Order: sequence, then structure tokens, then C-alpha cells
Amino acid sequence: MKSIVALSKLGSYNLRDVKEALNRIFTLSGGIESLKVKGNRVLLKPNMLMGAHPDEAVTTHPAVFEAAASLFLDHGFIVSAGDSPAVESVFSVAEKCGIAQAARRLGVPIADFKDTVSIEAPQGKITRKFNIAKAVVENDVIVSMAKLKTHQQMYYTGAIKNIFGVISGLEKSKFHFRFVERKYFAGMIVDLHDIVAPSFAIMDAVVSMEGDGPRNGSPVSTNFIGASFDPLALDCVCSEIIGYKSDDIPILYEAKKRRESFDIEIAGEDAVSLKPSSFKLVEKVTDIAFLRKILNRRIYNLVRNVFIPAPSIGKKCVLCMKCFSICSPQAISVRQSKEGKHLKVDLSKCIRCYCCHEVCAFDAMTIKRHLKF
Repeated sequence: MKSIVALSKLGSYNLRDVKEALNRIFTLSGGIESLKVKGNRVLLKPNMLMGAHPDEAVTTHPAVFEAAASLFLDHGFIVSAGDSPAVESVFSVAEKCGIAQAARRLGVPIADFKDTVSIEAPQGKITRKFNIAKAVVENDVIVSMAKLKTHQQMYYTGAIKNIFGVISGLEKSKFHFRFVERKYFAGMIVDLHDIVAPSFAIMDAVVSMEGDGPRNGSPVSTNFIGASFDPLALDCVCSEIIGYKSDDIPILYEAKKRRESFDIEIAGEDAVSLKPSSFKLVEKVTDIAFLRKILNRRIYNLVRNVFIPAPSIGKKCVLCMKCFSICSPQAISVRQSKEGKHLKVDLSKCIRCYCCHEVCAFDAMTIKRHLKF
């Protein structure tokens, strides 16, 4: 049976237009009412990476959130929302990105994902146990509401990667430290996605992020919205619209490997017609973490610095210390010089997870190759 991915052109975040487009793709996907077989409690999981204005394209746009929540309420569902930003409270982030205001207008509560429960993942390939947000198990239907963005480590982030937000705050960076190789981190994300098992996924791609995503890239109009009962299918279609091959995205490659069969049917707009004229992708690099077992540390660090880009902290740094707090390998330290205090990255400790880059709100982080130890 083919997975249906519904696509609709959408040129603005006008609430009425967004709701009409969402209603259309819900219908094309198979109908919102079909979700009621699982129950009527719906948890919307938008991307609320950090506090940023909606125009920055860092988070799911509040108009998409409000339109979706309104449609679920119109169909008799009990709706709540939640996420777990890395270093900020979800309530602060929701206020800054406009989702809190939309939630209040509709009477939709926002859950704090700090309350977690332990869940077994018996079919997990990489991880067999997770501590996830309690709100996930308290609801019948989970909806991944992703923002189409590039991602420094995973190249692309969408509906599946968005589910990583059910892990509480700084616990996410510990997974990066445990699974340094890209393929193992991707496998862990798929394990998590499979136990959360979102019932539906929505892709906000009216304005997407290109370049240095998922935080410091640039907004770019892509003018569409998508949805599917199969988050993997939605991600495959959306990643290819912006110019990737879905098999080049580690998470999607790993997820497809676990399917016995996988066929996609596109409903609504033709995907080819939605391709932007240009879209700056994250450069694909070879994962060389396996060389740690072969080369001595000094040679390995040299090879890694030449081939794998790493963070560099520039003059825009205001010493907010968010990068310092999120760095599980403790690769960032405070240094004193004649100019005063500054932060420095120890390249020998850096695991290239780019979490520091994600949480930098001041564009002080750049990702580049370092031709030195």
C-alpha cells in the first residue's frame, strides 16, 4: 500500500489561507476523522528549537500551528501542544515564536516536557530505552509539526527529526555524545520515532531555512505545505523538493532500510512544480569517526579537522554561555586574554554535533574546516 503525501501551494501565512490549505491536504491524505480510531486526545509537537521571531524560520510558524489546532478542535479533538527546547523553557520559546499567543486564543494548553517517563524500545536497533515526555504517553494521537530546514549534522531536518524534541532539554546533547558517528545517531532518532509513532505529520514549508540550519541559516520562500500519515514519506518528498536525494539524508536512509516495502503517492500539487529555483544545502561530508580505532589520536585529529567542519566562536559572542552549557564533551571553555574573557572550542574534544551552533542566538558561531590541531 502506498503512503500518500499531500502537497498544497501556499504563498503566505494568512491564517484563513493556511487553514484552507491544511484542510485540503488533510482531505487528500485520508481525512482527519480517520485519526479518531486511536482516540480523541491530540498532542501537537511543533518545532520550537529556541526563542526566535517567526520570520526567522527557526520554528514552526504560529499560523500553521493555529490552523492545525483549530481544525482538530473543529473535529471534536482535545488538543494540547508541547516541545522541549535545548536550553530555554518551552513557555519562553512559545512566547517568542508566537505559538503561545495562538494557543491562548484557542484555549490549547502547552505541556512542559521536563516531566518524563521511561519507555522500552524492544525493536530498537541502536537504543532500547528512552526517557520521553510524559505528555506523549498521555495522548492518543501525536502530530509532528515540522519546519523544513537544513541541518548541519543531519543535512535536513523534518517530521522524523522533529520527534527528538520529546527528549527533555539538555538530555538531547548526551545522545550526541553517546552516538558520535552520524549513522548511529540517525539510527537512534529512528528508534525514538518508532516508539513515539506519530500518527500524522505536517510540514511548514511556506518559508523554509537554507544554509546553516537549523538555527543560523537564512529564511527562503518555498511556498508550500505538506502532510502525510507517514512522516518518512513526507520527509522523503520534502527533502527531494529542496534538492537532496532522500538516501543521502542519514535519518531517512536508516528509516527506509527498516521498511520491507516503501512506495509513495503524491496527492495535490506535483512535487516537481514546487522545487525552488535555488536552495543552499548543507555540504555532505564523509563520516570518519570509525578512524578513531585505526589512527593514533594526533593523526586522527588532523584528518578530522581537515575533512569535518567544526564550530568556531567569533567576535559576536556575548558570553551568554548557552553553547557552554549544552556541550556534553566539554569542548568549550572560558579563556582570559588581554581583550577580556572569551570562549574557545577545543577541536580535539569537539564531536561535531553542532549543538552549540544550534543554540547560538547571536550568529557568533561559524562552521568551518580547521587546518590545524
